Amino acid sequence: MSESNRIGGRRMIVAGVVCLLIVLFLQLVYIARQESVTWDEANHIYAGYRSWTHADFGINPEHPPLVKLLAAVPLLAMQLKVPALENRYFKMEGFLGGKDFVFLNDTDAILFRTRMGSALLTVLLALLIFLATREMFGIAPAFLALGLITFDPNLLGHGALVTTDVGVSCFLFATIYAFYRYVKVPSIWRIVLVGMVAGLTLASKHSGILIFPILALLVLCELIWGKRATPDGAGNAVSLRKRAIRLIGASVLACIIAIGVLWAFYGFRYAARPGRLEVRPTLTQFVGGLSKPSEGRVLLALARTHLLPESYIYGLADVRMMESSFTSFLFGKVYRQGVWHFFPTVFAIKSTLPFLILFVLAVVAIATRRLKGRREILFLVIPPFLYFAVAMSFRTNLGLRHILPLYAFLTVLVAGAAWAFIQRNRRWA
Repeated sequence: MSESNRIGGRRMIVAGVVCLLIVLFLQLVYIARQESVTWDEANHIYAGYRSWTHADFGINPEHPPLVKLLAAVPLLAMQLKVPALENRYFKMEGFLGGKDFVFLNDTDAILFRTRMGSALLTVLLALLIFLATREMFGIAPAFLALGLITFDPNLLGHGALVTTDVGVSCFLFATIYAFYRYVKVPSIWRIVLVGMVAGLTLASKHSGILIFPILALLVLCELIWGKRATPDGAGNAVSLRKRAIRLIGASVLACIIAIGVLWAFYGFRYAARPGRLEVRPTLTQFVGGLSKPSEGRVLLALARTHLLPESYIYGLADVRMMESSFTSFLFGKVYRQGVWHFFPTVFAIKSTLPFLILFVLAVVAIATRRLKGRREILFLVIPPFLYFAVAMSFRTNLGLRHILPLYAFLTVLVAGAAWAFIQRNRRWA
């Protein structure tokens, strides 16, 4: 192929990607304008604004600050009425103060501006899905994956809301993709990038902490199924022992960087609130409500040693408490707590029929070895499998958005599998 043809081909690819991303963004803009405020959004918006203007992370400590900070950026240029603090229980302060903050001002303007932050994360996720699919399986499956995610109703339904689900979906996927690129061609800059993006995952949602066991499992798979002598970036052979030391050391470095990034989002300050402001109840009183005292002791140990910010520890405790505080509804029946089959059922009902068909084909492609690339399959199967297993084990059944990260990984997988069938017989197209 001539140089001019290659340049023309690249331009066509870029044009196609840009067009699909614009279509995705325009759908999100439409949704952002049409949807009324949801239960969590006012709380997140208010907390994000307080975090920017007062460095106050105690209004909404049950969620990390990244998405809230991003959403509140467009509000900093507005003249807004801010409700006075009433020194209430932190959830009451956040939710009631958030409602006052949103409805005392131009509600439509606040919602639209803040929702655009989440919309940008959704577009970024779609772009990452395209790039990852292209690197793993090729350009044709990459466009298939981008087309699937552009019109996926579950992503569209949550992609323009000021909630934490798209944020953790984006950065969890970005972390695994960055780690995939590192194990292919190891370098110090690539593992630093893994750590930085893992930190963004932690700062997006508390379920982002699952990035640590996911990375550990992927390292284990690399050591078990990787070749005993693998070329490094310079083409030199690397023994299994050296590879193990390098992988484990790189993973530890990435985790340290991730914790550092998380601290950065809290201004490297342990206390959740500035000055003399305090979170009510105190952390000791709050963790006393945990059903398992051992979990409370672990969290208080983290607090005493200041290994994690106080606000983040509040959130970890809140995640555990939510298991016993919410009922669950499925097929006309109310359960006192969540049930293990809630998320499998919701996934089957709310996923589109084409996606489910492609998912079944992907399972067949893996089982029959039509889909090649053991590393690619492991990197696309292990993260959603572990995330899904943990979601099923929790008793907090609040909707499909809690397993939204699955769709990023599975979209890449089903696109690769579909292309594997098409390559064998064009009639599959």
